[in-house]
Amino acid sequence: MQPSIEGRSLSLPGDDVVDVWTIWIPDAVAYTETFERILSSDEIQKAARFLRTEDRTRYVVAHGFLRKLLGKYLEMEPTALSFITNGFGKPALAQSYARQPLCFNFAHSGDVILCAVTTGRQVGVDVEAIKSSLDVMELARAQFADEEVTGLGSLSSDERQEAFFRVWTRKEAFLKARGDGLQFGLNRFAVSVKPDPAPILSWVDGDPAASKNWSIIDIGIGYGYVAALAVERPPVSVSMRVWTSNFDAVL
Repeated sequence: MQPSIEGRSLSLPGDDVVDVWTIWIPDAVAYTETFERILSSDEIQKAARFLRTEDRTRYVVAHGFLRKLLGKYLEMEPTALSFITNGFGKPALAQSYARQPLCFNFAHSGDVILCAVTTGRQVGVDVEAIKSSLDVMELARAQFADEEVTGLGSLSSDERQEAFFRVWTRKEAFLKARGDGLQFGLNRFAVSVKPDPAPILSWVDGDPAASKNWSIIDIGIGYGYVAALAVERPPVSVSMRVWTSNFDAVL
């Protein structure tokens, strides 16, 4: 069965909703050629530059899935969509195809791709496979704000590994939502370290209102991964969805 959703459409998220889609690459490998057929010539050229087959497949699936998904929201052919990037590489639709601007962001790590879609507000998403081999305290001291380093240092070694990646995804999602990426500096703002209560954006250098204007939400997708979502102008609710051949399954 091809991953076709012909004859179906997706309702645009309400102005207080973010749809977060999960696609597991092992489930999508068989459809790589289908996704590749809807890529732009520029995307095909970028995919061809990857030396490893798994990296090329991940790129093709991620970008093909994004085109399929946004095409269904906008009731347009995926090949008709065009994209731009800002000076820091954040992608956006080249023009407004809907009454309200459709905003999206996507990320991938290991075997999973996440895509967040909403209307009228900036959004960022990040996912990371937890790597047990990394010296997370060394990385934290080099990258994170002092209070985050202190918080990680107070945890047991068993808790610390996952906590580091939890902090990383929260921070990366926020920077992707803002659109200025790692150039802003991971040590120029701080998030909470522990899983509970809900994540907190503690402070942002040069933006005293940031904690009120942004929301960070942990996304649960499965063992071995952590993920986070950052959304402008809270509050919002999150609708978790998973890719199938007809895009119908909702978690």
